[in-house]
Amino acid sequence: MTQPIFRRVFALAALTALLTGCAGKSPDTAQVAGTWDGPAGATIILSADHHLTVKNVPARDLIAGDNTVLSGEGTWALGQAPGQYAFLKGVQWWDVKLALTANGYPKGLTTDLHYAMEDGRPVLFSWIDEDSGDRADFHRQP
Repeated sequence: MTQPIFRRVFALAALTALLTGCAGKSPDTAQVAGTWDGPAGATIILSADHHLTVKNVPARDLIAGDNTVLSGEGTWALGQAPGQYAFLKGVQWWDVKLALTANGYPKGLTTDLHYAMEDGRPVLFSWIDEDSGDRADFHRQP
């Protein structure tokens, strides 16, 4: 009886190690900091000191269902490594947490963008509709 239980425990441990090992190395501040251009002239600036500037970013690209165009300032921070769901979706990303005070949101808002490497290039994105794969992409200026 103990042999089948041992096999299950070993298989679960091996699967966990595989998924964790495939997560890859987390980006550092230097990789994420920069000026990122998005749709329709939107710009997000993530400074190395974790200062955030947002210019002309449609709120729907940061938070669902709102067409307000945001400009403002705040802070950003790197989140944790991707979870299993991110790995299984085929896109490996890390959260970039934003805290922003902007027009239309005087009390501030918090949300996440996601940092990923796609085709060897960095991209920041937010899911507009995760089920359909619709998202807003921001690409770093050279």
